[in-house]
Amino acid sequence: MRGAANFFVFFLLICSLVFAIPGAEVEINKRNVTLGEDLNYTVNFDINFLKGRSLNFVENFSDNTALVVLSQNYFQTEKQIKKSYQLSFFELGIQKIPTLTIIAGTENIVFTPLTINVVSAFDRQGTRDFILNFKPQENIRLKWWNYLAVLIIIGAIVTAIFKFREKLNKKPTAKEEQEQLKLNAYQLALQKLQALQSENVWQKDLKEYCFRLSFIMKEYLSSVFDFPFLESTTYEIKSKLPDYLSKENTDALYSYFISLDPVKYANNSLSPSEAKGKIKLTESLLELIEEYLKQQKEPDNELQSF
Repeated sequence: MRGAANFFVFFLLICSLVFAIPGAEVEINKRNVTLGEDLNYTVNFDINFLKGRSLNFVENFSDNTALVVLSQNYFQTEKQIKKSYQLSFFELGIQKIPTLTIIAGTENIVFTPLTINVVSAFDRQGTRDFILNFKPQENIRLKWWNYLAVLIIIGAIVTAIFKFREKLNKKPTAKEEQEQLKLNAYQLALQKLQALQSENVWQKDLKEYCFRLSFIMKEYLSSVFDFPFLESTTYEIKSKLPDYLSKENTDALYSYFISLDPVKYANNSLSPSEAKGKIKLTESLLELIEEYLKQQKEPDNELQSF
């Protein structure tokens, strides 16, 4: 007896979700929805039924002002063509999906209104039970060390904020600025040498090529040693460099400038290999000076650490 009753209930459920007419049927995926929840209203057509028939839909969804059509689309399976509507209701209570009329060739197919039960989300059993069974915790008594821990955490956060702001607002010292300028001067010189090499200036104008090589080196020396080497002659540079560099470095730079001057100021020339090699020579001299300056700084650092 119980099995027969269960079968009857199952049969009623299926009938409530699928509404069929020969060749076409409407199905919905739920009869009870919450306010604003989506439900699918789908019209299915048998492909054999549609042979030689055109379809026109007379939709009356606007008859229910609480109903909104969110989207609609067609899709096809091996045996059916479907048109699906995504619907939603924005009023509580028993709502109706209005009549849908389909004109299939000369035949009118009418699907009568369907009723949907729209409830509030708080009417769901689980939500209602959660609200009714919720019990606030008893008063928590804090110990003195709890308050101390809170104060320590707050103090640490405030200290970190002040240190961070101090770091942001800290201005570099004159020595730090000078070191940064020196570092930038070296990188800038290398960049200019790379640009000079990529332009192949030595093949177009050898005199301009040597002038630019000389300028790059003098500009670097001026920035690093804070002296106007750009305005100095080769002999003036030779007499001033010993104040900043070793004799070995001074002699190497003097030979470098002396090799450029005849091309810059006279009609002397350089072989292709000599011209291309000047870029590498300039880079080597820059690296030699940087290494010397680094060695000169190391004793100062050791004294400061001591």
